[in-house]
Amino acid sequence: AIEDLGRGSAGKCWLCATVSARNAAVCVLKYRNREEHSYRLHTEQAWWEAVYPEFKTRVESWCGTLALLMPHFSTIPEGRRQGFKEPLRKLLFSKFASEKLVHTDVRWRNIGSYEAGEDGELPVVYDLESVRQEAEGDEGWIDRSIDYLYEA
Repeated sequence: AIEDLGRGSAGKCWLCATVSARNAAVCVLKYRNREEHSYRLHTEQAWWEAVYPEFKTRVESWCGTLALLMPHFSTIPEGRRQGFKEPLRKLLFSKFASEKLVHTDVRWRNIGSYEAGEDGELPVVYDLESVRQEAEGDEGWIDRSIDYLYEA
C-alpha cells in the first residue's frame, strides 16, 4: 500500500503497487465499511464494465476481505480544471446520459484523468457506486453537475 486515499460513506480506498520492478503496476483497492455490504462491490464493478469497458476491474479477496480492484487516475490540479469543462460534459453525455444512466456524485474528488494516446488527456468520472438508471426528474443532470463543478 502506498497511500490511504480516504474514506467515504461506503468504504475506504488504498493506492497500491507491486514491488516488482519488472512488471510494476499500480491500482486502487476499494473496501466496504461493512462486510455485509460487500455485494455492492460487485454492483459497482458491473457499472465499470458497462460504462468503461476499456478499463479492467475485478472484485478479489485481499487479506481475507473483498475489494474492488480499479485503475488509478491522476488527480486534475485546480489550475488545470477549466480546460476539462467541455471534455467532462462530453464524457458525461457519451458514457452516461446516452446510455440512460445518471452519475449522482460528480465531484472533483471523483474525477481524474489519463493519457489516451492520440486523444490526449481525457477525464474519467469514477466512484461508480452512485450510478443508477435515469428516472423522471433527471433531465438536466449534466448541466447541473457541470455548474456545480465550475461555480465561481
